Amino acid sequence: MSRSLTLPSSAALAFENFTVQRASRSFWRSLAGLSFQASGTLPALMSAFSASLFRLTPVWVPDTDHEAMRDLIRLRSVVRQVVTRARQHLQGFLLRHGHKHERGTAWRMAYRRWLSTLAFEHPAQQIAFQDYVDAVMHAERRLQQVEEQILSLLPEWNQRPVVDALQAMRGIALINAVVLVAEVGDFKNPNISLGDMRRWRRAMPGSPRQHYEP
Repeated sequence: MSRSLTLPSSAALAFENFTVQRASRSFWRSLAGLSFQASGTLPALMSAFSASLFRLTPVWVPDTDHEAMRDLIRLRSVVRQVVTRARQHLQGFLLRHGHKHERGTAWRMAYRRWLSTLAFEHPAQQIAFQDYVDAVMHAERRLQQVEEQILSLLPEWNQRPVVDALQAMRGIALINAVVLVAEVGDFKNPNISLGDMRRWRRAMPGSPRQHYEP
């Protein structure tokens, strides 16, 4: 069944200032799926498109599967932020009451053992402390569940070979490779520079120059 698409003359003129970067991905997918009736609309559309051809910048448009994986990766980013905030709340509470872990790195096993030894005299403070601890534990379990779901979908993802190849690079673990592929998409894009790759690498968890969480 064919569907006709009728564009007014103003829309044809607007095509001259229309770039692929600003185009909605859903628009391009819908446009690709239409079949035009022979009413003069398609020739006019192609003529307007050809007139602006040299002003267009080719970009890679992710398919629906890639967009879905990106949604899950960005959920992971949100959950990581929840984990970070929960930890900050607990550490702020401890500092207000003069408790500071002097040795080792926070949130390693030694730090968690130290947390288990803390106790507060006032029941209200003990309740608050335990709730902060529970919030951290809950957020960490949620993050682990999201990452397990990501890895469970990985074997069926068409970008799995790219993920495997990235792991050959020093310092890129499996989950980091998945995040990088989901966000970058097309590594053949000539606009991606070595500097971009370094910035993405520094954004990975565990990087000594981490600026934000992926």
